[in-house]
Amino acid sequence: MNSKNNNNSRRAPGPKGLPLVGNVLDIRGNILDVLTHIHRDHGDLVRFRLAHLQYYSLNHPDFAKHVLISNKANYDKDGRSSQQIRLLAGQSLLTDNGDSWYHKRRLLQNTFRLDTVKKFKDVVVSESNLLLDSWRKTSKPIDIHSAMMHLTYQVIGKSLLSEDLTHTANQVERSMEVSLDHLYKRIFGAAFPLTIPTIGNIRFKRQRQKLHDIVDDVLLCRLANKDHKTDDLLDKMISAQQSEAIFDSAWLRDEVVTLLLAGHETTANALTWVWYLLAQHPEVEQQVYDEITHHFNGPVDDVDKLSNLTYTMKVFYEAIRLYPPIWAIERNAREADEIGGYEIAKGSTLFISIYTLHRHPEFWQDANEFRPERFDNMRNAGMAYMPFGLGQRMCMGKNFAIQEAMIVLVYLVQRCRIRLVSNTPAQPDPGITLRVRDKLMMNIEWRK
Repeated sequence: MNSKNNNNSRRAPGPKGLPLVGNVLDIRGNILDVLTHIHRDHGDLVRFRLAHLQYYSLNHPDFAKHVLISNKANYDKDGRSSQQIRLLAGQSLLTDNGDSWYHKRRLLQNTFRLDTVKKFKDVVVSESNLLLDSWRKTSKPIDIHSAMMHLTYQVIGKSLLSEDLTHTANQVERSMEVSLDHLYKRIFGAAFPLTIPTIGNIRFKRQRQKLHDIVDDVLLCRLANKDHKTDDLLDKMISAQQSEAIFDSAWLRDEVVTLLLAGHETTANALTWVWYLLAQHPEVEQQVYDEITHHFNGPVDDVDKLSNLTYTMKVFYEAIRLYPPIWAIERNAREADEIGGYEIAKGSTLFISIYTLHRHPEFWQDANEFRPERFDNMRNAGMAYMPFGLGQRMCMGKNFAIQEAMIVLVYLVQRCRIRLVSNTPAQPDPGITLRVRDKLMMNIEWRK
């Protein structure tokens, strides 16, 4: 599979496209539906072209393993997505490559070790209780996605930055929404330089500045507080920035922006889909409630007891199988390669299509159905299941996200049922992350 310039390699199949513009018309609309259809029609490795840009979409665990593990040295993050995300998050851990990336990863990864993550339990507990208190003060439906965004934002602020960010939550939610939407449009469409005053560029720059101002205020307050003694992740980053030449003046702000993006956006999306699926499947919700109340009577006094919630964990795994918060992984081919007998052009962009891989009928029976019991044996999923990525760049915050989600479920499920206001099915909205399209309004029914 990994031999180069194999005379037996072939050109990958795909939709024909038009002169000059290529397959621009083919990918209009919901990209998830587009990828589902092109893989159904053309197989698990599909080639398409957007103007002069060559793309491949990969929909098989063997192909993902080749790109992310076996031949990872040939694939970097200098593709179009990373180029656009850098406009918001700079040359941070999310978008960097090579030795610089390794250095940043080593600096940050200890914070997200399982034994370290356990220390953040009390923050998640406190924020979950505050959320419940706010719900008790209203009888109106709540936007569950917005509620989860605020919750996970506060958890990140207090856990990693030791900051109460309540007063900035609405602005950050708005800034992230506008910024990520604009960057996603630039990935598959016209990407005029930000110096050109298009309406989209103006709105993006305005919201990016507001986001940067919020982060800069946090940093200035910390730097001015000489007596700060928490030794949190922000302290470690400040110390590294001041002592190591590899970290320039913008890195600190960019890394905090990345923490907000990768640390609260994705977990909020995951929890939103969990609530949506539980509301659609009351029999599953009842099993989750029974399991939680069997092992917990109110507080999460010991995070190790979360491992007893085997069915609840399967529900979470199944939710992010159907709706992976990161729905695709992009890589850039540094040199020509061969995958699955097909030639891969140098400089081309590869998408590992996690959304379609998680619904691949060869690896998932009744792939589009919500069936938590399919995770009775996690090993059966293999590399066809990769909601946190694969290989050396697997999501560093996996342990943090899972613990946070499980604690939130324990607290909220014990106290209330969350019911959909409308029977209209929620639609996934693929962008930089996989959000729910429009607001997802839900009613709170308190348990007796």
